[in-house]
Amino acid sequence: MPRDGSNIYHRPPGTDGIPNYTIESAKYNANVADVEQDLNLPRPIVAGGTGANNAADAMNNLGGEGSKIEVTNYASHNFTAGSFYSKSTATGGPIDGHAFAGICYVAVVSGVATSDMFIEVRDRDEVTQPGSLYVRQKKAGTWSGWLKAVGATASATPPPTPADNTLWWDPTRGKLFIRYTDVDTSQWVETVAMPDMNPDDFVRIDASQTLTAAQQTQARKNIFAAPFDALAYNGMQVNGAAEVSQELGLDSVGTAISTGGAYFCDGWCSYRTGSMAGYVQANSAAASIFPGIVNHIASGITTAQASLGAGDFTVFFQPIEGYRIKRLSWGTASAQPITVSFWSAHARPGVYTGTIRNAGASRSYAFSYTQNAANVGEFKTITIPGCTDSGWSITNGVGMYLTFAMASGTTQQAPSNGTWLAGNYMAGAGQINGVAATSDVFRLTGVAVLPGIEAPSAARSALIMRPYDQELLACKRYYEKSYDYAVSPGTASNISGCSYWLGIGAATGNTIGLSAAFGVSKRAQPTMTWYSTTTGASGKLRSGGGAELTAVNIAIGDHGATVYAVTTATESQMLGHWTADARL
Repeated sequence: MPRDGSNIYHRPPGTDGIPNYTIESAKYNANVADVEQDLNLPRPIVAGGTGANNAADAMNNLGGEGSKIEVTNYASHNFTAGSFYSKSTATGGPIDGHAFAGICYVAVVSGVATSDMFIEVRDRDEVTQPGSLYVRQKKAGTWSGWLKAVGATASATPPPTPADNTLWWDPTRGKLFIRYTDVDTSQWVETVAMPDMNPDDFVRIDASQTLTAAQQTQARKNIFAAPFDALAYNGMQVNGAAEVSQELGLDSVGTAISTGGAYFCDGWCSYRTGSMAGYVQANSAAASIFPGIVNHIASGITTAQASLGAGDFTVFFQPIEGYRIKRLSWGTASAQPITVSFWSAHARPGVYTGTIRNAGASRSYAFSYTQNAANVGEFKTITIPGCTDSGWSITNGVGMYLTFAMASGTTQQAPSNGTWLAGNYMAGAGQINGVAATSDVFRLTGVAVLPGIEAPSAARSALIMRPYDQELLACKRYYEKSYDYAVSPGTASNISGCSYWLGIGAATGNTIGLSAAFGVSKRAQPTMTWYSTTTGASGKLRSGGGAELTAVNIAIGDHGATVYAVTTATESQMLGHWTADARL
């Protein structure tokens, strides 16, 4: 046939007609026969044909794909590229009795189709997982078995007829399972073993949630996020980090542990009974022990008591004003809890205790904590339920006592810890003897009494302490002096805030008055003590003429006080320092 290697048709030689010449029958007939033959053979693509004598080969030659081809038998069907379908009566499908819709992919190598192929079908009758996907492969003339594609189902119950490797998410427990078949059994296996949990318990960061009060509380605890009540202007305590010591100053080792419950720095008192003795101070060298907090309460033992009598004890306590605890609603059915957080670094490891008490000595709550290592700063938090019993002052008297015990005999120990009790206890059950040796040292700082049930983490506890300038103002509600901060009352000094009178002359026997204006309104009418600016003598005023005049208080209020003295000579000046003590 006169077609070249590119399937281009050429007339046979000698068939071209020449004008005025007779056509040779042999050449004519050969040409007609050639055309007849060409017309009856598959027409090449270059001649506008398909190069095939059947539809399947024609589509393959043109690079087309089949569509809507019905498969009745998956084992014997001659698959070509394109889409197909099968009815529920077809044989050899993934699941008998199910109808499928699928597609065939023919493998192409270097632009030439091969006999290798993949087919995938979607199940049209599946109810649990509509459109489940199954695949199989033909390679080197051999078909593989059907394989169900891995999928995931989200439901409270597992899929009823799962294939191997199927994934199942249980939203009620927050778990992902995979279907796995071992030697003799098939089962659901957790992809990652973890406790059951409800996804609603997770705190979302991408959407709002409706959480219960308990869930909100736990979430805040987990990320150390304080609610508004815990902020509460950084606690009901005063001078929790022992930064302020107006009366005695810092590091005053000469201050003995009191046998009567005396203040050793602003807000804090010491109290002991027994043969033990020691010192107590607001110490300013704690930075290496307590991260971020410089000062601490420190008490060392100079006379040890290895065996305590029933009524012996050594404690440190803070009276907290009733106005400061009023928000707690103690004494009512709406009583709110508190959380006490603090740092300790006692020299003797063991169990230490403390209490919350009312002023009427009728209600006590004891708590305990453990000093695990000697002289090492350890952060503690104690949450105490609100007390619904009556007996809590909410005005300017003592609202509650916060007490920390160093040692205690049985009389002052509560019979049990962690519950509200009737009675007045300054220590809890199991209190260690922290005064048994002269090597014993009691250290405490960073004390915060917060409304609510949250406390900061140890790393952030220093940040909840009020700054010094604000703490000083809080302390001055209870104690204030006219001296400079670093000058102790009774010091001879005529500088700074001393009160003075300057006149044109007051004759002998006349009275001269002075007034003191307080920087901070006092809790109650304070006890006023006046000091000579020259000698520091208590109860005296100094005249310009050099006389020590007896100070007589005239009027004392919560904003200021007035004093007078009787002159012993003609005077034109009188001076005096003062302290105003309204401590609880």
